[in-house]
Amino acid sequence: MKVHQLALGASKDQQEPPSLTLACKSLISGANHNVQVGTRWNPTEDQITILEALYKGGMHTPNATEIERITIDLSKYGRIEGKNVFYWFQNHKARERQRQKRNLNFVGACLRLNGEATMAKVAK
Repeated sequence: MKVHQLALGASKDQQEPPSLTLACKSLISGANHNVQVGTRWNPTEDQITILEALYKGGMHTPNATEIERITIDLSKYGRIEGKNVFYWFQNHKARERQRQKRNLNFVGACLRLNGEATMAKVAK
């Protein structure tokens, strides 16, 4: 209930609580700051191809300058912002780590099963 009251701007002293984000303040005040709500970045095939090539080429964590340059290059192929580039690399790296971990777990399970099957053969 308290969170709901804060979102509506109802606090004990009827002042705007400092914990509201700019987006919440805009909604409450009715101000329009050209914030596009609900628009999600959908990379084009060309953008994905370029990002994957950069990643495979060794760029796993680009710095701010590199992100800016990549964003400018990729904007030729469709809408994109620097945060999209930053999060793409972050997510790609995390997914790659998960994939590697899954593969290692699978190989380990296969080795254990193979070892158990071998032990069962020897026991017969």
